[in-house]
Amino acid sequence: MVLRIVKLLISAAYALAVQPLYRHLSRCRDRSCILLYYHAVPPGTEAGLARQLDYLVKAATPVPLGFGGPFVPKVRYVIVTIDDAFRSAVERAVPELLKRRIPFAVFVPAGGLGQPPGWLEDPGRREASDSVATAEALRAIPPESVVFGSHTISHPHLPRLAKDEARREIQGSRRQLEALLGRDILYLSFPFGDFSPRDLDLCREAGYRQVLTSGYEPAFSPPDRFAKGRIGVNPSDWMIEFKLKAAGDYAWMAPVSALKKSFKNVLSFH
Repeated sequence: MVLRIVKLLISAAYALAVQPLYRHLSRCRDRSCILLYYHAVPPGTEAGLARQLDYLVKAATPVPLGFGGPFVPKVRYVIVTIDDAFRSAVERAVPELLKRRIPFAVFVPAGGLGQPPGWLEDPGRREASDSVATAEALRAIPPESVVFGSHTISHPHLPRLAKDEARREIQGSRRQLEALLGRDILYLSFPFGDFSPRDLDLCREAGYRQVLTSGYEPAFSPPDRFAKGRIGVNPSDWMIEFKLKAAGDYAWMAPVSALKKSFKNVLSFH
């Protein structure tokens, strides 16, 4: 809780001091687009999710993944994505998104359809009682409202795999999902947000148009960047917290996260 409040206060300061300057200096200031990602939607969080989606419709312009413009100056664009294709998200979030005509993307672990999330490293997490939606449930979503993407086959840490295994996860998931859903699969979301330069090359080799990470990124970074960062949101987020995330004010966490990762790599090397 304390860490959450500290992050909130830093993000509020970022919104007041840094963002206005960044908007003024950024070459992409007329192409503001924030990508958000949800995971599970546990019971009891429906009201919070509804408030968040109502806010997005009022304060921004939701657009589909892959939106290429035109971008109207001073308009805030937002893209909603859902990782893991949890049944709770399909049953609770999808109807709310459809009701508000908010386009969205769902990233599916192709080998886990209808199964519990065996990749969870903490079995005590609330998602442990959830399951991945079935192919039938995904096909029932109105196709004009959703973009489906790959979340690999088994949701591994890709950099820990041998190159051939990583290639199978990246390429094989695309083939499986295209066969199951009857849709082109042009986007991939990295499980755990974990990837290496090799994995980016494998995604290009597999023909993906864009790959998404869980790294924070300024609102005005190019929306067509091949490896595009997103901001994680949760139905239980406080509204002030959600508003700051949706405005890109948690972007200060990107260099902090990179620094932490560097320290971990140095420690593991020694």
